[in-house]
Amino acid sequence: MRIVSGTEMRAIDHCTIHEMGFDEFALMESAGRAFTEALIKRLSKDDEILVLAGGGNNGGDAIIAARHLLERGYRVRLFTVSEKAQTKGAARRHLDMFERMGHSFRSLGQAPDDDVHEAIRRSGVIVDGLLGTGVRGAVRNPYQGLIEAVNEASAMTVALDVPSGMPSNEEDDGSGGVVADLTITLACPKETFYLPAFRDFCGTIITVDIGIPKAAFKSGGQQRSLIDPESVRRTLPVRQPGMHKGVAGRGLLIAGSRSMPGAAALAAEAAIRSGAGLFTLASGESVLERLPEAVREAMYLPIEEADGQVTLHGEMSFAGFDGIAAGPGLGREETGSVRAFFRAVTCPLILDADALYRARADLDGLLMDAGGPVILTPHPGEMAAIMDVSVQDVEQNRFSISRKLANKGCFVVLKGRHTIITAPDGTQWVNTSGTPALAKGGTGDVLTGMILAFVMQINEVADALKAAVYLHGAAGEMAEAGQDALSVTAGDVIGKIGPAIHACRTQTGPIQLDTDWKSVIIK
Repeated sequence: MRIVSGTEMRAIDHCTIHEMGFDEFALMESAGRAFTEALIKRLSKDDEILVLAGGGNNGGDAIIAARHLLERGYRVRLFTVSEKAQTKGAARRHLDMFERMGHSFRSLGQAPDDDVHEAIRRSGVIVDGLLGTGVRGAVRNPYQGLIEAVNEASAMTVALDVPSGMPSNEEDDGSGGVVADLTITLACPKETFYLPAFRDFCGTIITVDIGIPKAAFKSGGQQRSLIDPESVRRTLPVRQPGMHKGVAGRGLLIAGSRSMPGAAALAAEAAIRSGAGLFTLASGESVLERLPEAVREAMYLPIEEADGQVTLHGEMSFAGFDGIAAGPGLGREETGSVRAFFRAVTCPLILDADALYRARADLDGLLMDAGGPVILTPHPGEMAAIMDVSVQDVEQNRFSISRKLANKGCFVVLKGRHTIITAPDGTQWVNTSGTPALAKGGTGDVLTGMILAFVMQINEVADALKAAVYLHGAAGEMAEAGQDALSVTAGDVIGKIGPAIHACRTQTGPIQLDTDWKSVIIK
């Protein structure tokens, strides 16, 4: 499913109407009706519903929703911010139709503030159709006052397309707006829905199809989409009857240090659980001598270490490996030659954690020297160090900063609540699986192992990354089932990798526990 910015969505609308000949009045009707169809599945005829309509196209959609709800026998009151004479275009035509069908409304100019605020307090359901995707900067009254009143109310709040006051472009300033329980967004989810500062304003997200033709999306700019569980299912590796371990992926993990041997064990076991056929763990003697019982299926390769931390250099033999990962628990001592290491690796190379730290000073040069695809998997703090910005800058600009790094010639997996995968050409995928239970040490090492395993078994790097990230989140959700999120460990997540893969392969639609994906499938 495509993700767009507000600017891109307006360009798609413009193309649909002015280039393809769709009537704006009819398209608005389609949007309002699609919103209503999704909303009524969550309503009772006993609900007191208040519809707040702003002065723009978003308000026009809200007027249509109010009309459809009234025609179906729901108890609805419609308040418009603008006077009828100030309502223009298709929205005005729909307001005229609303009245011709025998329905009445009140504008803010006709109703004292106390009446409006009392209606907000009394309502059981509030439909927020005040402001749409055109919001930039601070919201002014009367909109700001209405937003504050809605947020103070006890009603279930449903945002139409976007929560009013929330920006829909990553680069726009904004501090939030309506805090919705449910956002029913039109045609495509908006990019700000997946930024930390704004995700909680949306509540549950549902995307509805409003009839925009496929060709119109070509005018939409950046290519971003949600990871589709069906696409993950299609690309999952399959064990054929004649296969042997040598063709199921030969992986090398360079990880661990005297103070962090567990990171190596977690990443190695996750890779093996994810299907790696032959697996070698390279680390210092101080690590390997403690691991045989922890990772019984791995082969061990002792490598040079200094003060308990391994050395990366180009003299190691990398022949015969289908994928290499370095970083979990490695330590930050910058010994050896990272550049020679990059030159020597010709297969896909995954850099995580401390390997990112070691490479950050000369990353541009290292990427130019790389003999194969490079995959960087930073969390926000590591991304901030790589790009020489603050963590706040990273979190506010997750899409653009990921593209900026990927444009250097690598794949980027920017971890977080909604992990973003970015290909070197700028194409992006956003993950919706996962749980706060994954906010615990070691789960990132598990993801590194899973990425290594899938990169070796799936032809396209992007497909491998989508599978690893999605299934990592699904395994976390399954690990949480039956226990509290506080108690989930990285080991618990490893134990659910197999069930997550099995569920993805055998079920249709989203994995059962993947609540975010339940909410974004087009109805």
